[in-house]
Amino acid sequence: MTWNWQDISALSIVSVAVVYVATLVYRRLRRREAGACGGGCFGCKQAEPESQQIVTIGTSENLTVHPNKPR
Repeated sequence: MTWNWQDISALSIVSVAVVYVATLVYRRLRRREAGACGGGCFGCKQAEPESQQIVTIGTSENLTVHPNKPR
């Protein structure tokens, strides 16, 4: 089999893609091993927030009207 420029370029593109995906997988696995804060301390237990802020959208009687804007 003879190698021409198309074979070499296709093989190099596929090789670069494989290295890129392998790097992403390695970084993802390494980050998963780190502590909760992501700082690389390997195992510190950061407390999760217990309450969530709930935001509602709608009208309210307690809204104030800006004095320069008509209602």
